[in-house]
Amino acid sequence: MFKKASICALSILLVLSVYSAYQPANRQLIASANSGNADQRYFMYGAGDTQDMNLYEDLVDQAIVYGMNSFRVWFSWSSFQNEDGTFDWSLMDAQLDYIDNKNMPFALSLYFAMGPDGGLPEAERVRDASGALTPYLSINSATAMDKMVEAYEAVISRYTARYPTNKPIFVSALFGMYGENEISGGGNGLMGDYSEASKQAFRSWLLDRYEDISSLNTHWGTQYASFAQVEPPTDFNGNKGLTWYQFRHHALKSAVDRLADANHAIGGTKFPLVMGSMFDDSASKRGTLDFVDLAEKADIVFVDDGPEYNHAFSMDLLRTNLPGKELAHEFDGPDLADNATYYHQASTAFEHGAKYVTNGNWNKSLQKFIDRGQLFEDIVDDYLGDPVTEINNPSQSMFVSDYDMLLNRNSAAYQRYYDTLYVNNPEPMNVHLLRDIDRLDWHKTNNDDPSLILQGNWTEQREDGPFQGDVLATDQVGASVEFTFNGDRIEWIGSKGTDHGKADIYIDGLLEASGVDLYAGQKQYQQVLYAKDNLTDGEHTIKIVATGQKNALSSDAFVNLDALSYHFTEFPAPPKIYRLSSQYSATQGENGWYYQYHDGNGYVNMTWNAGRWQGPNPYLFIESTTHMMPDGYDVVPVWKAPKSGTIRIKGNVKKDDMAGAICPGCADGIQVKIMKNGTQIWPTTGWQQLADDDLIGVWHDLTVNVAQNDLIYFVMNQKTNNYWDGSSWDPSISYVAPVYQLSAQYSNVQGQEGWRYQYDGGSGPVDMTWVNNRWQGPGSVDYSFVEPTAHLMAETYDLLTNWEAPFDGTVRIYGTAKMDDDGGSGCYGCGDGIRVKIMKNGTQVWPSSGWQSIQAVDLIGVAHDIDVQVQQGDRIYFVVNQNANIYYDGASWNPSIRYRIS
Repeated sequence: MFKKASICALSILLVLSVYSAYQPANRQLIASANSGNADQRYFMYGAGDTQDMNLYEDLVDQAIVYGMNSFRVWFSWSSFQNEDGTFDWSLMDAQLDYIDNKNMPFALSLYFAMGPDGGLPEAERVRDASGALTPYLSINSATAMDKMVEAYEAVISRYTARYPTNKPIFVSALFGMYGENEISGGGNGLMGDYSEASKQAFRSWLLDRYEDISSLNTHWGTQYASFAQVEPPTDFNGNKGLTWYQFRHHALKSAVDRLADANHAIGGTKFPLVMGSMFDDSASKRGTLDFVDLAEKADIVFVDDGPEYNHAFSMDLLRTNLPGKELAHEFDGPDLADNATYYHQASTAFEHGAKYVTNGNWNKSLQKFIDRGQLFEDIVDDYLGDPVTEINNPSQSMFVSDYDMLLNRNSAAYQRYYDTLYVNNPEPMNVHLLRDIDRLDWHKTNNDDPSLILQGNWTEQREDGPFQGDVLATDQVGASVEFTFNGDRIEWIGSKGTDHGKADIYIDGLLEASGVDLYAGQKQYQQVLYAKDNLTDGEHTIKIVATGQKNALSSDAFVNLDALSYHFTEFPAPPKIYRLSSQYSATQGENGWYYQYHDGNGYVNMTWNAGRWQGPNPYLFIESTTHMMPDGYDVVPVWKAPKSGTIRIKGNVKKDDMAGAICPGCADGIQVKIMKNGTQIWPTTGWQQLADDDLIGVWHDLTVNVAQNDLIYFVMNQKTNNYWDGSSWDPSISYVAPVYQLSAQYSNVQGQEGWRYQYDGGSGPVDMTWVNNRWQGPGSVDYSFVEPTAHLMAETYDLLTNWEAPFDGTVRIYGTAKMDDDGGSGCYGCGDGIRVKIMKNGTQVWPSSGWQSIQAVDLIGVAHDIDVQVQQGDRIYFVVNQNANIYYDGASWNPSIRYRIS
């Protein structure tokens, strides 16, 4: 048998290989060894709404034979309340009396979702996103909630009084369609309640939050005239989708809290929060990502995992974030897995802190319960003789973000990281939940935000632990990232580790923190590395600078940026990101997206059919989830640039289906590429290959200049056949503002990155000459040069370092011109300084007229920060004049130019 086996999803094959058949002589004694103790474990048989009394009695008797020490009895609302509102307790009394006569502890699960006998009126039921009526209770209907709470109170009052020495361990009130405390829905993937009651509640909540419609429009990027016009979205994309999720959470918590209050007001039993999904795609749809807030008033917290799930991860996530709560775990059956898999699920739950483990849906067949007897006996033998596992100060920990889950809707990366830690040390660990969704007045932005200003060499690193699965990292001295926000608090979020260094933090140009140390003895993701509170209300800029310094224990000096989170006092506008999944539409060209295929001669628009874009062949389609498939022809989502600029094209393409053991060697995978008009831009040549079983896929992240109406084609090809070629590709496109900085892009090639190195020969600009690793002026003078550090001198002839605009737009030109040499102690102030100005073509743009003088001893210099309209081909000249003489005229001018994103 398994005795205290600590196993995770990675080791389930070990369980399969050693499943035991041992049975002790007196299982009932073991099951009752800790009876009555506060730390007693319970292994409950779950009988789901069994109307057949004979079957019910046989199930109870068999559970006792196996040594199970409690029974969880399910009753639908219709089984105990009639259509006229009266109660019929006959079935419930009979079944509970039978258990009580056996001296067996029990719990009640009441399924309220479908209403009492006769169902609920239409106004009290959920409508799905299409408007179709469902049979399920709407928690946004006040009358439906009143009826449910009244019935719930009646059950608790009756059975805590009827069994004074064997009160129900807990009584759950399950209003979700799947028998949990979750959002119900319909055929649109459980996306929520779109009944009139829900819409009105949503609008009232929006009014309380935004106060005026202009604030909502700013935050959502909409143009509603009043709150009465607002319709709830059907997804969680952007600020609008996040707000919809937050309202759904508010409605769900209000319902859960009301039931908990009703339970506690009567007393005598416990209130459980029951969830059927633990931090996965379904959790976002069902509304349980912030389970910590939902569980505030719960005594017990249940999770009903599928047998295939990572139960160690889910139990550690619950235990870490719900100290003081009793934990419970249900496994479904009886036909979803074999005995070893079910044993693994139950044993993992107990070993990671569960007090209760129960089976679900096993009452359909007594024979199947008997056939699985060995499973139940082994769980009893191995676990009911010991108290609840006490887990103190685990040696490993990790962090997960609920907002990250809402954006990505997939916890695979977090679970891979969990497994990486677990396989090296297979013991319970702390999995901390970052409750970003609950921070209503905070905005969390990823490191790919188009408004970030990066200086120096930063590289993107894709990893499983960070927010959104990536960080920007650098070990270059002086490399920096700058972000401007409107609020009064800011947090820098990143990782700590054994190769991390130190950074300086500037707020609004002032040094706020020096040498912030990112070293840690083990990798720690999603840490708040620095926080600044109590800023004045308004616009601020944070700048993070890599110092190149490190802790003596660190192996390197890497500094990274995962995300930035700030507290806003005015609702921020949504980021301008074009993403296929969030802007998918039934109209060709809406939001710039087209849905096409290549017929061998050119690109052809698909046809809208049955809720998706369809090509001429049956498996040639693009769906709203970005699931797509080539079939004979290439499948090609296309984006049309609305304006000129530099765009970043980021995304992941992966297989969704694979032949696997079903048909080994049948499928050959897919191949993909990205085109701009008729030119391939990724990969550089050929196709990017994806094998049939590549369910993780490949990432692309590239920048390219576009003109208005340029087309970006995302081409997917089936290769030889299209067997199991279903795949996903969800590219996002954002206009970015690359920084053109003289020192960062200094080159020995004239015109590279737009920069030219010239002097004024008297009749116009003349190219300098590359000599001894710097640009040198005419041979007749010695001190006319521009060096890689932007150190320069202008002898006799004005320097005309200049930059050519690659496209139309508004550019921000900022920097500081300063002296590098004040003459020192030997000749302090002997020079007469320099003069500078900025020209656009032949027009001066800074200062407004004349020259800006830089005094000979001014080692701090004069800053400029101006906006200038440019057209493609315009030149910005940074003019330096020696003044009357060149004594100690060594200076620096390292201007930066950045396009404003409109």
